[in-house]
Amino acid sequence: MKQMLYRFLLIVCLSSTASIAKPFIPTHDEQVLEILPAKLISTSQRHVLSRARQAWRADPRNIYTVNTLARLYIAQSRQLADPRYLGYAEALLEPWAALTRVPTTIRLLRAILLQRNHHFEPALLELKKILQEDPAQSEALLTQATIQQVRADYENARKTCQHLYTLSTLMIGMTCTAQIDGLTGKAESALQRMSTLLNLKNSGLSLEIQVWMRLTTIELAQRAGRTAEVDIHFKKLLLEQIPLAPEAKAAYADWLLSQQRFEDVIALGTNDNHDDGMVLRVVIAEEALNLPTATTHRTLLKDRFAAARLRGDHVHQREESRFTLSVLQQPQEALALAQANWLIQREPADAQLLLEAALKAGKPLTAQPVLQWLKDSHFQDKNLLQQAAEIERMIGAAS
Repeated sequence: MKQMLYRFLLIVCLSSTASIAKPFIPTHDEQVLEILPAKLISTSQRHVLSRARQAWRADPRNIYTVNTLARLYIAQSRQLADPRYLGYAEALLEPWAALTRVPTTIRLLRAILLQRNHHFEPALLELKKILQEDPAQSEALLTQATIQQVRADYENARKTCQHLYTLSTLMIGMTCTAQIDGLTGKAESALQRMSTLLNLKNSGLSLEIQVWMRLTTIELAQRAGRTAEVDIHFKKLLLEQIPLAPEAKAAYADWLLSQQRFEDVIALGTNDNHDDGMVLRVVIAEEALNLPTATTHRTLLKDRFAAARLRGDHVHQREESRFTLSVLQQPQEALALAQANWLIQREPADAQLLLEAALKAGKPLTAQPVLQWLKDSHFQDKNLLQQAAEIERMIGAAS
């Protein structure tokens, strides 16, 4: 879950931290895909998914039925943190791969799935082709801005955001720009703008977009050190979205951890063993409280990360590095994972992880890429800047 990705992924129906599984399409509605706790998928959701499968089987070459079912699979993967649903979505697109002219809808779905699996370059190529034909395609613009932001390509991300400054997507464009400002030394002014936007009548916006705007404001308030404002916005978020989406829940859990509200983290993550991100946050809280349940969750995550490595899945490197550093207390191994992760994505959470691992491993020079990122971006965050200052003192003392 990544907290930063949530900004756009709610809008484009992406999941948090799962990789694309081997393509597979169920042959009938009664086929068992997985036995899940009943409360994870509501009866209405099951019916919607079943009807979409029936419609697709009746007309598998219909773009509308493919798009509908693929997006439902993507949404299910996000809700359940289950990569297999992304595999089902990928399988739906396979028959279209051989076409000389791929429809925009199919190309966009392909880009979304590539982005989910951290294949950023091919995803950007797909998006480029879409935007060459339709420069105002808002979902393609949002997905492109997401990738550019994750890769710290802030100049191009800002340009992409500005393409959303139209009558129908103005608030989305302004929120998009506020996020870039928050990463490039303009968090205070961005926070003021977002606070104004949230006070406007947003009845025409979907709940997902309003939650996205709220989370953006929370991130900006955190960077500005506005603890009271962060608490207020999280309380409003809890009222606006019940239950919390995985990315919103992860953001809230991280805030609770930073405030040492460990019991609240455990309560928030109750019955979330299907979501590795929440299990990670729960075990960190359990370790802090010396609870015996930490052993079970620690073993569970070790097994899951080992299985991901066997599959060649590198999407979870941030989570595995954090687990290795905070739970297993193995800074050397955590540092290697954090360095590999930084090569792929360069968000504040990734920067903080690399700084912490470098400090605990006693290898300050390995944090040079983050120090350069802080210098180039003018990023403002009290905790990150304090860690960076400590790293620089260690480098200075060693020279």
